[in-house]
Amino acid sequence: MENEKHENMLLAIARDFQSIDNLIETFLSFLEHKTDYFHVMLNEDDIGTLAKKYDGTVGKDILNNNKCGFKAHSREQNLMKSFRKHQLNYIMKKQPYLIESEDMRNKYLPSCDELKKLNTSKFCEVKNKQNDMQKKVETGATPFSVTASETHISTWNGGQTEKYLWNQALNEINIEMPLHTEIKTSEINVQITNKSIKVYHKNELKLEGTFYEEVNKQECMWNIEDKKKLIIFLEKKRENWWPCVIMGDPEIDTSKIESKKNLTDFDEKTQGEIRKFLHQQKM
Repeated sequence: MENEKHENMLLAIARDFQSIDNLIETFLSFLEHKTDYFHVMLNEDDIGTLAKKYDGTVGKDILNNNKCGFKAHSREQNLMKSFRKHQLNYIMKKQPYLIESEDMRNKYLPSCDELKKLNTSKFCEVKNKQNDMQKKVETGATPFSVTASETHISTWNGGQTEKYLWNQALNEINIEMPLHTEIKTSEINVQITNKSIKVYHKNELKLEGTFYEEVNKQECMWNIEDKKKLIIFLEKKRENWWPCVIMGDPEIDTSKIESKKNLTDFDEKTQGEIRKFLHQQKM
């Protein structure tokens, strides 16, 4: 959840840049000007040599500055190691066909320890994922992906499934279903009961399932945004955190949810009691 929160923040920042390269360049500039990320620590022999060569303020700076930074070459090595890890994670999910054969791996991917560690069982797992992807394409159930050029609802305290994104507060849930084509209100049929939901587009069932807990169907509503996205609002029957919207969908860890509430989230009576308590603390 913590990574996802920060990734959503970066996604919002990324929209201010024309390309990912510009975003990375700005981040490296931040490391250069605001941190000691690029500062190289010297070994004792070199410190001794430089101390003899320089004296006064320069010599003191050399000694003092050696208390921060990192060992030579460690930043480049760690950065490349992290890059390879995330690159392989991405390829295994999005382009598994690149690593299913040795010829493809040698052609498109540089040799690295992370790639060598992928054993036969892992390649079989990748192959199975590729087959699953093909089945989803054949059945029209291709999962959607979120890019920096698109605007989506936040997945704060929620998550993303193959069919929708969602977020939640203690008393409500918001769902976004990208339908990848221009849609009209007359083409959409959303059926919500206290316990379940069905969504049709042009009489084709797009979403069906039983809620994790009951909702107040009279307070639930939906609308279309950007002509291609269906937004659904659900009001929970009781205030609590849901690990998923629909039973059987991937669950989140509710113990890691940010459960802070704004003062205005409470009813007027509770707000008054909180203000009274805060006032007493100041006296």
